[in-house]
Amino acid sequence: MVLERNPWLGGGVTTREVTLPGFKHDLFGSSHVWIHANAEFVKLLPDLEKFGLKYVYAQDHIDGHPFHDGPGIIVL
Repeated sequence: MVLERNPWLGGGVTTREVTLPGFKHDLFGSSHVWIHANAEFVKLLPDLEKFGLKYVYAQDHIDGHPFHDGPGIIVL
C-alpha cells in the first residue's frame, strides 16, 4: 500500500504550478549537485552504501528539467 498525505500524487517527484499558471516548480530535491559537499552526507555515505545506495554524480548541473512539451535548462 502506498499512502500520500497530500491531495495530489507524486510525493518527492512532484512538479506543480505554485506561482503563476504555466510556471512549473520542482517541489523537492531532484538535483543534488552539491550533496557531496554536505559533511553529514559524507559521514553517512559508507553506511548508506552498505544498504545498497549507489550514488551517481552528475556531470552537468541541471537547473531545469526538460518536459515532453518544452525544453529544460542545463548549466554546464
